[in-house]
Amino acid sequence: MLKKTLMTVLAAAAVTACSQVETTSFNPNSEGTDLISFSPVVPKATRGTVTTIAGLQDNGFYVVAYGNNSFYFNRQIATYYADGKDDNGPGFYLPEKYSWPSYELTFAAWYPATLPADGSGGRATAYDKDDNEMPGQYVSQPQWNDDGSGLKNGQEIRGFVPATAHATQTDIVIARTKAAASTHKGQPVTLNFRHILSQVSFKAKKKSGDQLRIEIKEIELRNIPSKGNFSFRKDNSFTTDGNVTSDTSNPQLIPSNHWEIVRPTGSNLTYNDGAGNNVNLQRYKHVLTNPVILEPVAEGTEGTTYELLGEGGNMLLIPQSFIGTYFDSHLLAWNETGSTEGAYLALKMKVWRKVETPDPDADSDKNWTLIFPANDDIKTDDEYGYAAVGIVSQDGCTKVWEPGRHYVYTLNFTDEGVGKHDPENPDKGGDDILGDYIWFTVTVDDWIPTPQTPKL
Repeated sequence: MLKKTLMTVLAAAAVTACSQVETTSFNPNSEGTDLISFSPVVPKATRGTVTTIAGLQDNGFYVVAYGNNSFYFNRQIATYYADGKDDNGPGFYLPEKYSWPSYELTFAAWYPATLPADGSGGRATAYDKDDNEMPGQYVSQPQWNDDGSGLKNGQEIRGFVPATAHATQTDIVIARTKAAASTHKGQPVTLNFRHILSQVSFKAKKKSGDQLRIEIKEIELRNIPSKGNFSFRKDNSFTTDGNVTSDTSNPQLIPSNHWEIVRPTGSNLTYNDGAGNNVNLQRYKHVLTNPVILEPVAEGTEGTTYELLGEGGNMLLIPQSFIGTYFDSHLLAWNETGSTEGAYLALKMKVWRKVETPDPDADSDKNWTLIFPANDDIKTDDEYGYAAVGIVSQDGCTKVWEPGRHYVYTLNFTDEGVGKHDPENPDKGGDDILGDYIWFTVTVDDWIPTPQTPKL
Protein backbone atom coordinates (compact mmCIF):
# COMPACT_ATOMS: atom_id res chain seq x y z
CA MET A 1 0.00 0.00 0.00
CA LEU A 2 1.14 3.49 -0.73
CA LYS A 3 1.66 5.80 2.19
CA LYS A 4 -0.15 9.08 1.70
CA THR A 5 -0.32 12.25 3.73
CA LEU A 6 -1.70 15.71 3.14
CA MET A 7 1.10 18.27 3.14
CA THR A 8 -0.42 21.72 3.42
CA VAL A 9 2.65 23.54 2.18
CA LEU A 10 1.35 27.09 2.35
CA ALA A 11 3.21 29.38 -0.01
CA ALA A 12 2.70 32.65 -1.89
CA ALA A 13 3.76 33.73 -5.39
CA ALA A 14 3.56 37.19 -6.89
CA VAL A 15 1.14 37.64 -9.78
CA THR A 16 3.55 39.82 -11.73
CA ALA A 17 6.20 37.85 -13.68
CA CYS A 18 9.80 38.93 -14.20
CA SER A 19 11.67 37.38 -17.10
CA GLN A 20 14.21 34.72 -16.03
CA VAL A 21 14.48 36.03 -12.48
CA GLU A 22 13.35 34.75 -9.13
CA THR A 23 10.13 36.25 -7.82
CA THR A 24 10.77 37.39 -4.27
CA SER A 25 7.77 39.55 -3.36
CA PHE A 26 4.60 37.96 -2.04
CA ASN A 27 0.95 38.73 -1.54
CA PRO A 28 -0.40 36.94 1.57
CA ASN A 29 -4.06 36.06 1.56
CA SER A 30 -5.36 36.06 5.11
CA GLU A 31 -8.40 34.05 4.06
CA GLY A 32 -6.20 31.27 2.70
CA THR A 33 -8.58 30.60 -0.19
CA ASP A 34 -6.10 31.01 -3.01
CA LEU A 35 -2.87 29.83 -1.40
CA ILE A 36 -0.84 27.05 -3.01
CA SER A 37 -0.83 23.77 -1.09
CA PHE A 38 0.58 20.30 -1.83
CA SER A 39 -0.40 16.69 -1.25
CA PRO A 40 2.69 14.54 -1.95
CA VAL A 41 2.75 10.76 -2.33
CA VAL A 42 5.88 8.67 -1.72
CA PRO A 43 6.20 5.42 -3.71
CA LYS A 44 6.06 2.05 -2.04
CA ALA A 45 9.37 1.20 -0.41
CA THR A 46 11.07 -2.15 -0.01
CA ARG A 47 13.54 -2.79 2.75
CA GLY A 48 16.73 -0.81 2.94
CA THR A 49 17.47 2.89 3.26
CA VAL A 50 14.67 4.38 1.17
CA THR A 51 12.53 7.49 1.33
CA THR A 52 9.38 7.45 3.45
CA ILE A 53 6.82 10.00 4.57
CA ALA A 54 8.44 9.84 8.01
CA GLY A 55 11.73 10.92 6.45
CA LEU A 56 10.05 13.89 4.80
CA GLN A 57 8.48 14.85 8.10
CA ASP A 58 11.83 14.71 9.87
CA ASN A 59 13.84 16.60 7.25
CA GLY A 60 11.54 18.47 4.87
CA PHE A 61 12.01 18.69 1.11
CA TYR A 62 12.86 21.32 -1.51
CA VAL A 63 10.18 22.60 -3.85
CA VAL A 64 10.38 25.22 -6.60
CA ALA A 65 7.97 26.52 -9.22
CA TYR A 66 8.32 28.40 -12.47
CA GLY A 67 6.04 29.81 -15.12
CA ASN A 68 5.89 32.69 -17.60
CA ASN A 69 9.72 32.85 -17.47
CA SER A 70 9.66 33.48 -13.73
CA PHE A 71 11.07 31.44 -10.86
CA TYR A 72 9.10 31.05 -7.61
CA PHE A 73 10.20 30.27 -4.04
CA ASN A 74 13.52 28.93 -5.26
CA ARG A 75 14.94 26.21 -3.03
CA GLN A 76 12.83 26.80 0.05
CA ILE A 77 12.42 23.86 2.38
CA ALA A 78 8.92 22.69 3.14
CA THR A 79 9.01 21.97 6.88
CA TYR A 80 6.57 19.73 8.72
CA TYR A 81 4.49 21.20 11.57
CA ALA A 82 2.63 18.50 13.46
CA ASP A 83 0.43 21.05 15.22
CA GLY A 84 -0.15 23.22 12.17
CA LYS A 85 0.87 26.78 11.42
CA ASP A 86 -0.90 30.11 10.83
CA ASP A 87 -4.27 28.73 11.93
CA ASN A 88 -3.97 25.86 9.44
CA GLY A 89 -3.78 22.17 10.27
CA PRO A 90 -0.78 19.81 10.48
CA GLY A 91 1.35 19.74 7.38
CA PHE A 92 4.42 21.04 5.56
CA TYR A 93 4.90 24.79 5.26
CA LEU A 94 7.25 27.09 3.35
CA PRO A 95 8.76 30.07 5.16
CA GLU A 96 6.45 32.51 3.33
CA LYS A 97 2.94 32.40 1.85
CA TYR A 98 2.60 32.47 -1.91
CA SER A 99 -0.72 32.86 -3.70
CA TRP A 100 -1.61 31.64 -7.18
CA PRO A 101 -0.63 33.74 -10.20
CA SER A 102 -2.94 34.06 -13.18
CA TYR A 103 -1.04 31.50 -15.28
CA GLU A 104 -0.02 27.84 -14.99
CA LEU A 105 2.95 26.92 -12.82
CA THR A 106 5.29 23.95 -13.13
CA PHE A 107 6.30 22.53 -9.77
CA ALA A 108 9.49 20.55 -9.14
CA ALA A 109 10.38 18.94 -5.82
CA TRP A 110 13.13 16.66 -4.61
CA TYR A 111 14.25 14.81 -1.50
CA PRO A 112 16.66 14.90 0.21
CA ALA A 113 17.15 18.65 0.01
CA THR A 114 20.95 18.26 0.01
CA LEU A 115 23.49 15.44 0.00
CA PRO A 116 25.92 14.93 2.91
CA ALA A 117 28.76 17.44 2.62
CA ASP A 118 31.39 14.72 3.11
CA GLY A 119 30.17 12.79 0.07
CA SER A 120 29.18 9.75 2.12
CA GLY A 121 25.75 9.62 0.48
CA GLY A 122 26.92 10.27 -3.06
CA ARG A 123 27.96 13.48 -4.77
CA ALA A 124 27.03 15.77 -7.65
CA THR A 125 27.71 19.35 -8.72
CA ALA A 126 24.88 21.89 -9.02
CA TYR A 127 24.81 25.06 -11.12
CA ASP A 128 22.65 28.17 -11.18
CA LYS A 129 20.84 29.46 -14.27
CA ASP A 130 24.09 31.12 -15.45
CA ASP A 131 26.10 27.89 -15.00
CA ASN A 132 27.89 29.09 -11.88
CA GLU A 133 28.55 26.36 -9.31
CA MET A 134 26.28 26.35 -6.26
CA PRO A 135 28.28 24.95 -3.30
CA GLY A 136 26.35 22.64 -1.00
CA GLN A 137 23.65 21.86 -3.59
CA TYR A 138 23.23 18.92 -5.96
CA VAL A 139 20.22 19.96 -8.07
CA SER A 140 20.84 22.63 -10.71
CA GLN A 141 18.46 25.49 -11.47
CA PRO A 142 16.40 25.54 -14.66
CA GLN A 143 17.61 27.58 -17.61
CA TRP A 144 15.57 29.68 -20.06
CA ASN A 145 16.17 30.30 -23.74
CA ASP A 146 17.95 33.59 -24.39
CA ASP A 147 15.18 34.74 -26.72
CA GLY A 148 12.58 34.47 -23.96
CA SER A 149 10.75 31.67 -25.74
CA GLY A 150 10.52 29.49 -22.67
CA LEU A 151 12.37 26.86 -20.67
CA LYS A 152 15.58 25.46 -22.15
CA ASN A 153 16.46 22.99 -19.40
CA GLY A 154 14.56 21.99 -16.28
CA GLN A 155 16.09 20.94 -12.97
CA GLU A 156 19.13 18.68 -13.44
CA ILE A 157 21.47 16.56 -11.35
CA ARG A 158 24.88 16.68 -13.01
CA GLY A 159 27.80 14.33 -12.49
CA PHE A 160 26.04 12.21 -9.86
CA VAL A 161 28.16 9.41 -8.37
CA PRO A 162 26.58 7.04 -5.81
CA ALA A 163 28.46 6.34 -2.60
CA THR A 164 30.54 3.17 -2.77
CA ALA A 165 29.27 1.91 0.62
CA HIS A 166 25.71 0.73 0.06
CA ALA A 167 24.68 1.45 3.66
CA THR A 168 25.18 5.19 3.09
CA GLN A 169 23.81 5.49 -0.44
CA THR A 170 21.08 8.09 -0.87
CA ASP A 171 17.61 7.32 -2.20
CA ILE A 172 16.68 10.36 -4.32
CA VAL A 173 13.04 10.98 -5.24
CA ILE A 174 11.69 13.75 -7.44
CA ALA A 175 8.29 15.05 -8.45
CA ARG A 176 7.17 17.28 -11.31
CA THR A 177 3.65 18.49 -12.07
CA LYS A 178 1.73 21.40 -13.57
CA ALA A 179 -1.17 23.27 -11.98
CA ALA A 180 -3.11 26.52 -12.25
CA ALA A 181 -5.39 28.53 -9.99
CA SER A 182 -8.38 27.72 -12.20
CA THR A 183 -8.24 24.07 -11.15
CA HIS A 184 -6.38 24.18 -7.83
CA LYS A 185 -7.49 27.27 -5.95
CA GLY A 186 -8.41 25.92 -2.55
CA GLN A 187 -7.24 22.43 -3.57
CA PRO A 188 -3.87 20.78 -2.95
CA VAL A 189 -1.44 20.15 -5.81
CA THR A 190 -0.53 16.47 -5.84
CA LEU A 191 3.20 15.76 -6.00
CA ASN A 192 3.81 12.14 -6.93
CA PHE A 193 7.41 11.42 -6.07
CA ARG A 194 9.38 8.90 -8.14
CA HIS A 195 12.62 7.06 -7.36
CA ILE A 196 15.34 8.04 -9.83
CA LEU A 197 17.78 5.21 -8.95
CA SER A 198 17.66 1.43 -9.35
CA GLN A 199 17.72 -0.84 -6.32
CA VAL A 200 19.85 -4.01 -6.50
CA SER A 201 20.19 -6.78 -3.94
CA PHE A 202 21.73 -10.25 -3.85
CA LYS A 203 20.75 -13.55 -2.31
CA ALA A 204 22.34 -17.00 -2.29
CA LYS A 205 21.15 -20.52 -1.62
CA LYS A 206 22.26 -24.12 -2.09
CA LYS A 207 19.96 -25.34 -4.84
CA SER A 208 20.72 -29.03 -4.87
CA GLY A 209 23.26 -31.57 -3.70
CA ASP A 210 24.90 -32.76 -0.48
CA GLN A 211 28.51 -33.03 -1.65
CA LEU A 212 29.56 -29.36 -1.44
CA ARG A 213 29.58 -26.71 1.27
CA ILE A 214 30.12 -23.04 0.34
CA GLU A 215 31.19 -20.15 2.56
CA ILE A 216 30.78 -16.56 1.28
CA LYS A 217 32.57 -13.71 3.04
CA GLU A 218 32.35 -10.80 0.60
CA ILE A 219 30.37 -9.66 -2.41
CA GLU A 220 31.48 -7.02 -4.89
CA LEU A 221 29.96 -5.51 -8.03
CA ARG A 222 32.85 -4.53 -10.27
CA ASN A 223 33.28 -2.24 -13.26
CA ILE A 224 29.87 -0.59 -12.87
CA PRO A 225 29.41 2.67 -14.83
CA SER A 226 28.75 5.02 -11.93
CA LYS A 227 28.62 8.62 -13.08
CA GLY A 228 25.61 10.14 -14.75
CA ASN A 229 23.44 13.19 -15.41
CA PHE A 230 19.74 13.16 -14.55
CA SER A 231 17.13 15.46 -16.09
CA PHE A 232 13.84 16.17 -14.32
CA ARG A 233 12.24 16.42 -17.76
CA LYS A 234 13.02 15.47 -21.34
CA ASP A 235 10.27 17.70 -22.70
CA ASN A 236 8.22 20.38 -21.04
CA SER A 237 5.10 18.19 -20.93
CA PHE A 238 6.69 15.55 -18.67
CA THR A 239 5.18 15.11 -15.20
CA THR A 240 5.22 12.41 -12.54
CA ASP A 241 1.43 12.52 -12.22
CA GLY A 242 -0.49 9.34 -11.48
CA ASN A 243 -0.38 7.07 -8.46
CA VAL A 244 2.30 4.42 -8.17
CA THR A 245 0.48 1.11 -8.46
CA SER A 246 1.23 -2.56 -8.88
CA ASP A 247 -0.17 -2.48 -12.42
CA THR A 248 2.76 -4.08 -14.21
CA SER A 249 1.22 -3.43 -17.62
CA ASN A 250 1.47 0.33 -17.06
CA PRO A 251 4.07 1.00 -14.36
CA GLN A 252 4.51 4.57 -13.21
CA LEU A 253 8.27 4.98 -13.69
CA ILE A 254 10.58 7.76 -14.70
CA PRO A 255 11.69 6.85 -18.25
CA SER A 256 15.25 5.56 -18.49
CA ASN A 257 16.20 8.26 -21.00
CA HIS A 258 16.13 10.84 -18.19
CA TRP A 259 19.55 9.43 -17.28
CA GLU A 260 22.68 9.95 -19.34
CA ILE A 261 25.64 7.79 -18.31
CA VAL A 262 28.99 9.60 -18.32
CA ARG A 263 30.80 6.64 -19.79
CA PRO A 264 34.54 6.09 -19.79
CA THR A 265 36.41 7.23 -22.86
CA GLY A 266 39.75 6.30 -24.30
CA SER A 267 41.53 8.55 -21.82
CA ASN A 268 39.79 7.42 -18.63
CA LEU A 269 38.83 3.78 -19.11
CA THR A 270 40.19 2.00 -16.04
CA TYR A 271 39.25 -1.60 -15.30
CA ASN A 272 40.48 -3.42 -12.21
CA ASP A 273 41.15 -0.23 -10.24
CA GLY A 274 40.57 -1.44 -6.70
CA ALA A 275 41.25 2.04 -5.34
CA GLY A 276 38.19 3.40 -7.13
CA ASN A 277 40.13 6.25 -8.70
CA ASN A 278 37.98 6.25 -11.81
CA VAL A 279 34.49 7.36 -10.77
CA ASN A 280 33.14 6.30 -14.16
CA LEU A 281 33.77 2.64 -13.25
CA GLN A 282 33.25 1.91 -9.57
CA ARG A 283 33.43 -1.13 -7.35
CA TYR A 284 30.67 -1.67 -4.82
CA LYS A 285 31.91 -4.02 -2.11
CA HIS A 286 30.23 -5.43 0.97
CA VAL A 287 32.04 -7.51 3.59
CA LEU A 288 29.60 -9.72 5.45
CA THR A 289 29.58 -9.28 9.22
CA ASN A 290 29.41 -13.05 9.50
CA PRO A 291 30.19 -15.30 6.53
CA VAL A 292 27.20 -17.04 4.96
CA ILE A 293 27.58 -20.82 4.92
CA LEU A 294 25.49 -22.75 2.40
CA GLU A 295 25.13 -26.22 3.86
CA PRO A 296 24.53 -29.38 1.80
CA VAL A 297 20.92 -30.23 0.98
CA ALA A 298 19.28 -33.39 -0.26
CA GLU A 299 19.36 -33.91 -4.00
CA GLY A 300 16.47 -32.11 -5.66
CA THR A 301 15.78 -29.83 -2.69
CA GLU A 302 16.62 -26.21 -1.86
CA GLY A 303 18.34 -24.84 1.19
CA THR A 304 17.89 -21.60 3.12
CA THR A 305 18.08 -18.37 1.13
CA TYR A 306 20.50 -15.81 2.57
CA GLU A 307 20.70 -12.08 1.89
CA LEU A 308 24.26 -11.16 1.01
CA LEU A 309 23.96 -7.43 1.74
CA GLY A 310 22.57 -7.94 5.22
CA GLU A 311 18.92 -8.13 6.21
CA GLY A 312 17.05 -5.79 3.88
CA GLY A 313 20.28 -4.52 2.34
CA ASN A 314 20.13 -2.93 -1.11
CA MET A 315 22.45 -1.02 -3.40
CA LEU A 316 21.06 2.17 -4.94
CA LEU A 317 22.77 2.60 -8.31
CA ILE A 318 22.38 4.59 -11.52
CA PRO A 319 19.89 3.06 -13.99
CA GLN A 320 21.61 1.87 -17.16
CA SER A 321 21.92 -0.71 -19.90
CA PHE A 322 24.59 -3.42 -19.99
CA ILE A 323 24.03 -4.18 -23.66
CA GLY A 324 26.90 -3.46 -26.06
CA THR A 325 30.20 -1.64 -25.68
CA TYR A 326 31.69 1.70 -24.66
CA PHE A 327 34.00 2.37 -27.57
CA ASP A 328 36.45 0.34 -29.63
CA SER A 329 34.60 -2.85 -28.55
CA HIS A 330 35.25 -2.36 -24.82
CA LEU A 331 32.52 -4.37 -23.10
CA LEU A 332 29.76 -3.00 -20.85
CA ALA A 333 29.21 -6.46 -19.31
CA TRP A 334 31.79 -9.20 -18.77
CA ASN A 335 31.39 -11.96 -21.37
CA GLU A 336 32.43 -14.72 -18.93
CA THR A 337 35.66 -15.50 -20.75
CA GLY A 338 39.23 -14.59 -19.92
CA SER A 339 38.54 -10.92 -20.65
CA THR A 340 38.72 -8.60 -17.63
CA GLU A 341 36.39 -6.04 -19.21
CA GLY A 342 32.80 -5.31 -18.31
CA ALA A 343 30.59 -5.38 -15.23
CA TYR A 344 30.38 -8.56 -13.17
CA LEU A 345 29.81 -9.89 -9.66
CA ALA A 346 32.76 -11.17 -7.61
CA LEU A 347 32.33 -13.45 -4.58
CA LYS A 348 35.03 -13.95 -1.99
CA MET A 349 34.48 -17.52 -0.83
CA LYS A 350 35.62 -21.03 -0.02
CA VAL A 351 34.24 -24.36 -1.25
CA TRP A 352 34.59 -27.76 0.44
CA ARG A 353 33.79 -31.23 -0.94
CA LYS A 354 32.67 -34.09 1.28
CA VAL A 355 35.35 -36.77 1.64
CA GLU A 356 34.60 -39.96 -0.26
CA THR A 357 34.34 -42.09 2.87
CA PRO A 358 33.39 -39.92 5.84
CA ASP A 359 34.51 -41.05 9.27
CA PRO A 360 31.44 -41.04 11.53
CA ASP A 361 33.66 -40.69 14.59
CA ALA A 362 35.75 -37.81 13.22
CA ASP A 363 35.17 -34.15 13.87
CA SER A 364 32.68 -32.89 11.25
CA ASP A 365 35.25 -30.52 9.74
CA LYS A 366 37.57 -33.45 9.09
CA ASN A 367 35.06 -34.93 6.68
CA TRP A 368 35.39 -31.99 4.26
CA THR A 369 38.24 -31.17 1.87
CA LEU A 370 38.85 -27.60 0.70
CA ILE A 371 38.71 -27.52 -3.13
CA PHE A 372 38.50 -23.74 -3.71
CA PRO A 373 40.77 -21.97 -3.57
CA ALA A 374 43.05 -24.84 -4.51
CA ASN A 375 46.80 -24.86 -3.98
CA ASP A 376 47.44 -23.43 -7.43
CA ASP A 377 44.71 -20.73 -7.14
CA ILE A 378 45.25 -17.11 -6.25
CA LYS A 379 44.36 -16.68 -2.57
CA THR A 380 43.55 -13.62 -0.51
CA ASP A 381 45.37 -12.77 2.71
CA ASP A 382 42.73 -14.66 4.69
CA GLU A 383 42.94 -17.72 2.41
CA TYR A 384 39.74 -17.14 0.46
CA GLY A 385 39.47 -17.04 -3.33
CA TYR A 386 37.41 -14.94 -5.73
CA ALA A 387 34.74 -16.49 -7.92
CA ALA A 388 32.90 -14.53 -10.59
CA VAL A 389 29.38 -14.39 -12.01
CA GLY A 390 28.35 -12.46 -15.11
CA ILE A 391 25.44 -10.17 -14.23
CA VAL A 392 23.71 -10.79 -17.57
CA SER A 393 24.88 -14.35 -18.02
CA GLN A 394 21.58 -16.13 -18.71
CA ASP A 395 19.09 -15.64 -21.53
CA GLY A 396 16.16 -13.68 -20.19
CA CYS A 397 18.04 -12.15 -17.27
CA THR A 398 17.84 -8.43 -16.84
CA LYS A 399 20.22 -6.48 -19.06
CA VAL A 400 18.82 -3.05 -18.19
CA TRP A 401 18.29 -1.37 -14.82
CA GLU A 402 15.33 1.04 -14.87
CA PRO A 403 14.60 3.87 -12.41
CA GLY A 404 12.38 2.83 -9.54
CA ARG A 405 12.75 -0.93 -9.89
CA HIS A 406 14.26 -3.35 -7.40
CA TYR A 407 16.33 -6.13 -8.98
CA VAL A 408 16.87 -9.20 -6.80
CA TYR A 409 19.66 -11.52 -7.98
CA THR A 410 19.44 -15.00 -6.43
CA LEU A 411 22.60 -17.10 -6.87
CA ASN A 412 21.81 -20.81 -7.06
CA PHE A 413 24.73 -23.03 -6.06
CA THR A 414 24.72 -26.71 -6.97
CA ASP A 415 27.19 -29.54 -6.61
CA GLU A 416 28.15 -28.94 -10.25
CA GLY A 417 28.42 -25.16 -10.33
CA VAL A 418 29.99 -22.63 -7.95
CA GLY A 419 31.05 -19.94 -10.40
CA LYS A 420 33.98 -19.10 -12.62
CA HIS A 421 37.49 -18.05 -11.70
CA ASP A 422 37.81 -14.31 -11.24
CA PRO A 423 38.62 -12.69 -14.61
CA GLU A 424 41.43 -10.84 -12.85
CA ASN A 425 43.16 -14.20 -12.37
CA PRO A 426 45.77 -14.08 -15.14
CA ASP A 427 45.95 -17.87 -15.50
CA LYS A 428 42.40 -19.16 -14.98
CA GLY A 429 40.19 -16.09 -15.43
CA GLY A 430 36.82 -17.11 -16.89
CA ASP A 431 37.36 -20.84 -16.39
CA ASP A 432 34.71 -22.83 -14.53
CA ILE A 433 35.80 -23.63 -10.98
CA LEU A 434 34.00 -26.97 -11.30
CA GLY A 435 32.69 -28.75 -14.36
CA ASP A 436 29.60 -26.57 -14.60
CA TYR A 437 28.72 -22.96 -14.01
CA ILE A 438 26.79 -21.31 -11.19
CA TRP A 439 23.50 -19.89 -12.44
CA PHE A 440 21.09 -17.35 -11.07
CA THR A 441 17.57 -16.03 -11.33
CA VAL A 442 16.51 -12.41 -11.32
CA THR A 443 13.24 -10.99 -10.09
CA VAL A 444 12.15 -7.38 -10.30
CA ASP A 445 10.61 -7.06 -6.87
CA ASP A 446 10.67 -3.30 -6.81
CA TRP A 447 8.85 -0.40 -5.53
CA ILE A 448 6.59 -1.51 -8.38
CA PRO A 449 6.49 -5.34 -8.09
CA THR A 450 7.23 -6.83 -11.50
CA PRO A 451 8.35 -10.47 -11.28
CA GLN A 452 10.65 -11.80 -13.97
CA THR A 453 11.37 -15.43 -14.79
CA PRO A 454 14.58 -15.82 -16.80
CA LYS A 455 15.26 -18.84 -18.97
CA LEU A 456 17.89 -21.02 -17.32
